[in-house]
Amino acid sequence: MRFSLSSPDVSIVIPVYNTGPLLLEAIESIVTQAPTELPLPVVEVIVVDDASGDANTQSILASLEARYPGVLRVLRNQRSKGVAGARNTAIEAARGQWIGFLDSDDLWLPNAMASLWQVVREHPQARWVAAHFLLTMLGSDAPPENKPLAERSPYLYSLLGSDYEAGRATCLKQPVSHFLKSCLIGIMTCLIRKELLIDAGLFDENQKRASDYMMWLRCALLSDLYYAPADTGIYRMRKGSLTRTSAPPLACEDSMLRKLLADPRYTPWNRQLRERLVLVLDDHCYYYRNAKHRSEARHWALKLLREAPLRARTWKQALGAWMI
Repeated sequence: MRFSLSSPDVSIVIPVYNTGPLLLEAIESIVTQAPTELPLPVVEVIVVDDASGDANTQSILASLEARYPGVLRVLRNQRSKGVAGARNTAIEAARGQWIGFLDSDDLWLPNAMASLWQVVREHPQARWVAAHFLLTMLGSDAPPENKPLAERSPYLYSLLGSDYEAGRATCLKQPVSHFLKSCLIGIMTCLIRKELLIDAGLFDENQKRASDYMMWLRCALLSDLYYAPADTGIYRMRKGSLTRTSAPPLACEDSMLRKLLADPRYTPWNRQLRERLVLVLDDHCYYYRNAKHRSEARHWALKLLREAPLRARTWKQALGAWMI
């Protein structure tokens, strides 16, 4: 794969916050993409330091441009803006027409760019391409091998059907409804036109979590999604990452859904949005009930009662919250 900081086709965005050692592995997974007979795009890598306070991370960042000349540039936020803000910093500075993403604690598989770029070449009308990823965990609780996303998302595979088995890309038309049933993609598998990200309003920096999910729902309103028949990334769960914190699995999705409900463009999907909101509130209540956090469980039970007062499970959750 060729690299250029002056005239790239693709800008790969990597936000960093105190993850220096893992960052080196992430970048290595980009620069060691497997050779292919098909032409690949010219690429630049943009690393955004979101005001890391870790000395080791700062040392690694200082050495990166010397280690990978002509491949990457390092940008620095003067204050921590969160992962959404770090991604926006890079998108605004990107010189490529296409944007790819890789978080600093994740990896690309060797075929990632070839698989995604082949779909771009075969479907020049595409503005948004994604694929599957593998899931693993870092640390003492890591499994002996990576676990495929297929085990977690049967709904996705029901959409792809025979296309995946035949090695064909699947076009999901304006897939808002699909994304309201399941977040179908991981950010490390995406290639998106920069203009589409701008049209979608960039990442919502007020969303501590779920800012990528909100972006997919915004893009789904504006564009079809082309799904490559391949695994292209490894999502590595670790202690200290947003997805491993002591919060419900669907944390912050309630605020995301309320923002979409307030947007008149999503009126055709209001029923699905409210169904998803009830699911999220129910999940929050169950999580805090199970954790014996009385005040939080009751807080979310009241929200659930306001949203779905006629549902039997709502009253079961509320009763359980008051019995803690």
